[in-house]
Amino acid sequence: MGEYSNFKKEIKKYKTIAICSNDAGGAEVLSSMIQRVKKKYFFILSGPAIKIFKKKIKNIKINSISKVINKSEILITSTSLKSNMENKAIKFFQKKNKISISVLDHWTRYKQRFIYKNEFIKPDFIWCLDIDSFKIAKKNFYPPKIKILKNYYFESIKDFKKKNKKINKNGLIFVSDNYDDFYLTKGKDIYLFKKLFKYINSRNVKIKKIGFKKHPSESEAKYKILTKKYSQIIYEKSSDLFKILSKYKIIAGHQSMALVVGKLLGLKTINIKLTAKEKNFIPKKYLDVSI
Repeated sequence: MGEYSNFKKEIKKYKTIAICSNDAGGAEVLSSMIQRVKKKYFFILSGPAIKIFKKKIKNIKINSISKVINKSEILITSTSLKSNMENKAIKFFQKKNKISISVLDHWTRYKQRFIYKNEFIKPDFIWCLDIDSFKIAKKNFYPPKIKILKNYYFESIKDFKKKNKKINKNGLIFVSDNYDDFYLTKGKDIYLFKKLFKYINSRNVKIKKIGFKKHPSESEAKYKILTKKYSQIIYEKSSDLFKILSKYKIIAGHQSMALVVGKLLGLKTINIKLTAKEKNFIPKKYLDVSI
């Protein structure tokens, strides 16, 4: 089921490509793809994507949509629930009758990712990264052609695991998904962390080391209340997610892609739901416990 392909094959006939990204998850996927195939890329980046791309690819120059649209044959974007930049770029490229492609890096709220000024934006192609994403996309999108591409970001996780087998893992780490900012709520991220602590205490689980990793789009000030109440918390400030997670045995969070990264690195995963009725958007194969 589904048409499988790979990045090199899909962009073989193009010489110049515009890359547009804002969110961390999509940026990790896109940057891992273009690391492996040499082309003339023009980068339209904002938010967490800037740091992620600059870490992996040397001498990046960030451009505006208007500056690269005439220089690029096609556009490849990640998607976002908050940033409008990707959809704006798609619209601009389609006006010039140029191909636009969007890469889906998660399994939730697909249609919401393509709303711009109350209009549903349709890229020409959609690339999924596994069969689970493909099935969801097929239910949500028509007529864009949908393909499944190899997830090079996941491959980089597996490579890291092979090279770092001797790391001693212990303790638990909580990773924030910045729910409050993305969904315009207040206090939900703190609630999720407190719910985790309640779960741990109710089972008399002895955990000596508790790590905390804020979302790239969050400020540390948001979590001052946790610092005061839970003095044993270790704030992980590194931007290298692989190295951070490799130090722990358990990872907990809310519907976060970091849970998937943790599972691929060999950690036990705990998904913290906001309500008992909330569905798990992440495929079951990546989750050990949902609370």
